Amino acid sequence: MASIYDDLNRSLFLQLDKLQDCEPDEIEHEIERSKQVANLAGQVIANQNAALALVKFEASQGMTQQAIRSIMPKAIGNGGEQ
Repeated sequence: MASIYDDLNRSLFLQLDKLQDCEPDEIEHEIERSKQVANLAGQVIANQNAALALVKFEASQGMTQQAIRSIMPKAIGNGGEQ
């Protein structure tokens, strides 16, 4: 999971750097791009939150760790294959 959020965080800060360093004639393009990057980041986070909520629910229903790991997406901590 750390890798996904590290990559996402790195991408967000790279876009912030682009905004700060762009030429005046590029600012509108970079603002639009930043909005798109932020929207995509929000979707990634929402997707991971939904997957985590599912795993938490299944754990609360008494599923074993092995059963949970078999359905848990690799992105939220399942070290195995998905």
